[in-house]
Amino acid sequence: MKWKIGDVSITRIVESDVTLPISTLLPAATPSRLAAHRNWLEPHFIDDQDHIRISFHSLVVESRGKIIVVDTCIGEHGDPFAADKPIVTQFLIDMAEAGFPRGKVDVVLCTHLHYDHVGWNTVKVDGKWVPTFPNARYLFASTEYHHWKAEPENPATLNFNDAVEAVFDAGQADLVDSTHRITEEVKLVPTPA
Repeated sequence: MKWKIGDVSITRIVESDVTLPISTLLPAATPSRLAAHRNWLEPHFIDDQDHIRISFHSLVVESRGKIIVVDTCIGEHGDPFAADKPIVTQFLIDMAEAGFPRGKVDVVLCTHLHYDHVGWNTVKVDGKWVPTFPNARYLFASTEYHHWKAEPENPATLNFNDAVEAVFDAGQADLVDSTHRITEEVKLVPTPA
């Protein structure tokens, strides 16, 4: 999937699609509560068994000659909530075939630091986690980084050391303000929950 917004091109690279009961993520989404919304939820958002489809994907943004990867999915670290179902993917191959080999990426931006947004930040080489994109600067919002660094045991960020800190150790990370501008066309807009 590829589209344009003005002069900016955006390409979606899928790592994996999964389905799971909606109650896994939204316990209050009971069948009786879903009934009032089924007419617009089915078939695109839930199926007749109340399962939702979740896509783990990156967006590759091309702007002003820069290749920017937004979020890097789960990666080789695996899904801590589905350890019995390892993700088998050709994500990096698909990215290269779409015209974005690892060495051409200029910027990696993680919208937030949950495990499913930072996984391909690093790959394991000779037993050590190293940046996947060797020529990229990795951007992390300073407030987000400091928040999760203070919660090292949080299940949402179980790969923090291997997928985030390893990038700092390699000297490729930059902490930025939540309104940082990457190019004249692309800037961060904070949307805290």
